[in-house]
Amino acid sequence: MSLLDRLVRDGVLRPLDHALAQTLRRLDTVAERDTPDAVLIGAALASRAVGDGHAAFDPARVMRIADAPWPTDWESAWHGSPWIARPQPDEAAASAPLVLERGLLYLRRYREYERRLAAALRRIAAHALPPPDIAMLQPVLRALFPQARADDAQALAAARALQRALLLVTGGPGTGKTTTI
Repeated sequence: MSLLDRLVRDGVLRPLDHALAQTLRRLDTVAERDTPDAVLIGAALASRAVGDGHAAFDPARVMRIADAPWPTDWESAWHGSPWIARPQPDEAAASAPLVLERGLLYLRRYREYERRLAAALRRIAAHALPPPDIAMLQPVLRALFPQARADDAQALAAARALQRALLLVTGGPGTGKTTTI
């Protein structure tokens, strides 16, 4: 039994993930070539990654998916595949259904979504804002953050948001992102 079949049997791959790999295999037959299993499994796992809420499959984290006899050198198999494009970071991917970038294997559509989002965020962040009126803002910030000290991350984030066209507020659960915003 192939690893791909085992992953389907064990419920690691969804029927959709398996169908992508099988479609590539069928297209190979028509083109009279033989795609390595590492490419087909990578394609199926890239599809599964999207289903799990990720943009791409990271082979460095494959052991978190299942205990299986995984390929040991994914990228060498991927580099020779016509199914996998390798564009420069800011350029659109060719018509291949998969994209390899920075060690991650993407379904092309999701890599393009990520690339376009990054470009849009860079455009927004590049806009210069007029300097804020500090004298007018200080009472507002004191009212919003009455307990704030000089190193208060929430107050600092709120003040910086008024100085930039784009500010990303990150943090784990309960760190005050919503309060800050």
